[in-house]
Amino acid sequence: MRDERGPSLNAILDGEERLALALEVAGVGLWDWNIKTGAIAWSDEHFRMEGYEPGAIVPSFEAWLDRVHPEDREEAVAALESARRDRTPFDHEFRSLQPDGTSRWLLGRGKFFYDETGDAERMIGAMVDVTAKVRA
Repeated sequence: MRDERGPSLNAILDGEERLALALEVAGVGLWDWNIKTGAIAWSDEHFRMEGYEPGAIVPSFEAWLDRVHPEDREEAVAALESARRDRTPFDHEFRSLQPDGTSRWLLGRGKFFYDETGDAERMIGAMVDVTAKVRA
C-alpha cells in the first residue's frame, strides 16, 4: 500500500526482487564502485560473467582486472581512465578469462560520479556477455 510518504516497504522490496529477476533473466551484471574507499559491489550475474561463484571473493578492481585477458588489459584500463578523466560514459568490450581457460567477450558500460571538488567518487555500471555476437 502507498501512503503520502511514498511506496510501502513491501512494494519497494517487491520491486527490488522484480528488478533482480529481470536482470538475471536478461543476463546483465551490475557493479557499484566506491572509488574513494575501493569497495565494489557486484551482482550475482557479474560474479558469474567473471567466472566466479557469487560471493566467492571480495569484489575489487584487481579481481576484475585479473580476469581481463592479458592482451586486453591495457586498453580496458585506458578506456576506464579516459572515461573518468573526460567525464564520458565508459563503453568498452573486452575478453574475460574463465577458470577453464576459455574467454568470454563482455561489454561494460558505466558512468562516473564526481564530488563537489571534481574528483571521481563513484562509478556504477552494467555488463553483458556479447560472445555470440563477436563470434558471429
